[in-house]
Amino acid sequence: QGWTALEVAAVLEGWSFERHNPKGVPGLLEVSYRHPDATRATQRRMSGKDDPYQVAAYLRHWAAEGGAPAFNVGFAFGELEDGNAPFDVPLLNREVTADDLVIGGWTGRGPNWRVSVRWTAPC
Repeated sequence: QGWTALEVAAVLEGWSFERHNPKGVPGLLEVSYRHPDATRATQRRMSGKDDPYQVAAYLRHWAAEGGAPAFNVGFAFGELEDGNAPFDVPLLNREVTADDLVIGGWTGRGPNWRVSVRWTAPC
């Protein structure tokens, strides 16, 4: 509870995706966008609306402008016990398409949770 926008951005930027290692998108958030991993090919797999690095850039920009609220961050887990490395908790059962898109998105018990986001599968 009470994470700053910069703390949430750091977590989002810490994720690594096998086929998503983009340069910043030109525009308002380019200066706040995470630098690509120089050890891997630069490639953009996710659209801007699905890109966790774009969300992190927005949070960094919001924090720099002032007024970003505190965030309560949660981890959703489910019923899958096998094949969940590196996690040691049961994961949610999500469909992964042939082109490696995870069908599901954000989840939660509250009535105002977003449920229509599509994220690509991590490596």
